Amino acid sequence: MTDNERFMLSKPNRKNLVFLVPLLFLLSVFTPNSLSNPAKRVLEKEIQDWLVSQGASTDTSVIQVNDSRLSIPLCEHKFQISPSNNTVAPIIRIVKASCPGSNWSRLIRIKSKIKATEAIRDRYAPEKTTVLVTTQPIMQYARVTRDQLVEKEVSNSRLLTNVVEKSKTLESYYARRPLRKGQIITESDLISPKKLVVVKSSVPAQSIIKKQDFSLEYRLKQIPKDAVVSLEGLEKLATNRLLHPGDILRKRDLTQAKLVKRGDLVLVEAKTSDFQIVSEAIAFQDGYLGEQIKLTSLDSKRKIKATVVGQGKVSALSKKWITK
Repeated sequence: MTDNERFMLSKPNRKNLVFLVPLLFLLSVFTPNSLSNPAKRVLEKEIQDWLVSQGASTDTSVIQVNDSRLSIPLCEHKFQISPSNNTVAPIIRIVKASCPGSNWSRLIRIKSKIKATEAIRDRYAPEKTTVLVTTQPIMQYARVTRDQLVEKEVSNSRLLTNVVEKSKTLESYYARRPLRKGQIITESDLISPKKLVVVKSSVPAQSIIKKQDFSLEYRLKQIPKDAVVSLEGLEKLATNRLLHPGDILRKRDLTQAKLVKRGDLVLVEAKTSDFQIVSEAIAFQDGYLGEQIKLTSLDSKRKIKATVVGQGKVSALSKKWITK
């Protein structure tokens, strides 16, 4: 048998093929899936038109007719659309669609695009905080002003615990360290000048503090943790090392002052409710502030005890020595 004979169709087969091809075409056109897609488009368009006639907006609405489980017939007449629960625009969420002349009717849900998007964003979007960010590099110890910063919202997951709040006033703040452009400002990045006690002139070791040798100044750099911030009470203390002009006075530079030295002539004060007497005496021992020491009165030559209350000054513990 030749190749032509092998593929040649008989007359009966050719007749069958003539009828088979149109049949396959009709089946492909009128399957349930092919019927449902045009019907769904028609129903969706008619629901949109009905919503517009009711004063509702269709720009932000999704008419849910594309559910694969929803079977919609091709209706000979227009679908009848009505609200399912007597709701009015613009809050229609469900409509009832029915086909006249058939028993078909369904409830069609209408969702809002905007609300769905907002709900997703609110659900998954991280919480944010408004922070201050540098718009340019700032050198160490340079003044930090508000025009060098910009407000920016940052996710809390990237946020440091001590960020500077946007409401903070930056009247007298400086950069504690160099700051790069785009850096989120934290409290530890800022420093403000502090008023401290500074040495004006050289003070030898073991010298009693005199206020005229010190002053109060604002300092920004290299501030020790034990810096002295007030001149009050310093006159009752002494230095334990040589202090140089410009030094910041530190607590470790101070010690109790030896206000009375052995052999010194000191003033002895005796007070009662009726009188006050001041006399002179010779100290038998050294004395620090608040200590009791022994002395000898110059007038009566009596031995007395007194408490050191100041430089070269004591307060008598008994008033008997006054009486000769």
